[in-house]
Amino acid sequence: LLIFLVECLSFVLPTYNAFGRNARSNKQEGCELSLSQTQSPESLLIHWKGEIMEGYSFHFRHAEFKGALEAIAGKKLDLEYTNAVTFSAKEHISDSHRHYYDNAIQFVTGIDNPQHAIEAAQRCSLVHSIYRVIATGDNYTDCTEYAIENGGFADMYLGSKSQEDTWCVRVRQYGNLGAQVNRTSAKVKRHGERARSMQEEKKALLALEPLLLKFGGRVDLNNPDCFVYFFNGMNSKNT
Repeated sequence: LLIFLVECLSFVLPTYNAFGRNARSNKQEGCELSLSQTQSPESLLIHWKGEIMEGYSFHFRHAEFKGALEAIAGKKLDLEYTNAVTFSAKEHISDSHRHYYDNAIQFVTGIDNPQHAIEAAQRCSLVHSIYRVIATGDNYTDCTEYAIENGGFADMYLGSKSQEDTWCVRVRQYGNLGAQVNRTSAKVKRHGERARSMQEEKKALLALEPLLLKFGGRVDLNNPDCFVYFFNGMNSKNT
C-alpha cells in the first residue's frame, strides 16, 4: 500500500502505499482540511507517541483521543482503529515489542468531521501526529492521479484559498522497508526508518510533477506550511 499523506491532518509490492498531508502542521487558520467525498474510509492516520516505559501510556491512547474528540464534537462517537504497519523483519523480537510496533500507526474511522480530529489531536499528549490520507495505490503515479482526481490538494492550487502555502515532499518507509533492529543494542525501530531516502524522493517528485505544477506556493524544505508525505509499505485496511 502506498499512501499519499499530507502533513497538517511499502513501496515494494504487494504491500500498500499511501500519500497524504499531516493535519497538525498547517500554520494558516484558513487552510481547508475537509475530506473529499470520493475518498475511502481510510481517511485519517494517527501516529502515536512512543513510551518511556513499556505499557506506561499504551492503554490510554484511544481513551484520551476519543474523549477529546467527543468533547469537541459534542456527541458520542464509535471509533474503529486498524493497524497500518506490521513488523515483518526476519530479526526476532519479543511479542510485546512486536505488539507495540504493530500499533504505532493506525487508521481511524468513524470521524464525520476531520477538523474535529485535528483539534482533538492538538489536545492529546499521546498523539504524535495525525494525517489525512489523500490517495492510496501501488505506485507514485497512481497516487498522484488519484490526488488530482479527488481534489485533495485543491486548496493549494494557484488562485485558491491557500495558494501561498509553502510545501515540501518527504518519503517514509515502513513494514519490510522500515523495520530494523540495532544489533548492538537490541533496540527496535518501532515505526519505520526516518532517514530521508533521496533516491525515493526523486522518484516521487518526478511522479508528482503534474500535481506540483498546480501549486501556487513555493518550496520550503525547513519550515513549510504543508508536508506532503508518501508512506511506503503500509497495510491496506481492507486486506
